[in-house]
Amino acid sequence: MEKIRIAIADDDAGMRMMVRKLIERADDYALVGEAENGEELLDLFEKTRPEVVFMDVEIGRAHV
Repeated sequence: MEKIRIAIADDDAGMRMMVRKLIERADDYALVGEAENGEELLDLFEKTRPEVVFMDVEIGRAHV
């Protein structure tokens, strides 16, 4: 059975770390990447095609 591919998107590094640690403890899940903002998430999604994204609903945009 293949692992479920998960991405994390949150502008809070501490929250990303907590979610990452939970995913790493579970055998049936694989973390494919983390994003700090919406633009990074879109790039990550295009490259990795996760099946699940844990996302902060108030995530910030990258500063241009």
